[in-house]
Amino acid sequence: MKLTDIQKAITKLLKTNYSNYKILVDNNKKDIEKPTFFVQVRPVKSYNYKVYKERLVNVTITYVNKEFKHEENLDVIDSLEGVFNLTLDVLDRHLLISDFTFNETNDLLNCSFSLSFNDDNRTFIVIDEEGKELMQELIFKI
Repeated sequence: MKLTDIQKAITKLLKTNYSNYKILVDNNKKDIEKPTFFVQVRPVKSYNYKVYKERLVNVTITYVNKEFKHEENLDVIDSLEGVFNLTLDVLDRHLLISDFTFNETNDLLNCSFSLSFNDDNRTFIVIDEEGKELMQELIFKI
């Protein structure tokens, strides 16, 4: 899984839930005419092992509006918590969202969370189970 896959999944989720908002991946705050989300995906750690890689990624979603309204920001916080509930679906994976934080600085609302996951280099063979008889009984002798 590439970092761009994560960014695309977040952008798609925001576009689905906030169709009237602008979604950008570049942090250019010029000429904000309507509510806008900026998405940043930053790798924090990457540990390489023989057959897999352990990764930690930090995601920051910045909400900007032409006028700063604290009450509107509170509504956006509640909404983002609902949209990014427990997991983020990226390709065929479900990544656990952790460490959800919010802060308001310089008329911006920042939402940050972490994604910790393993990338596996091994190739798996999928066996079609259809039409095969399932095991009936298993007896353990201790």
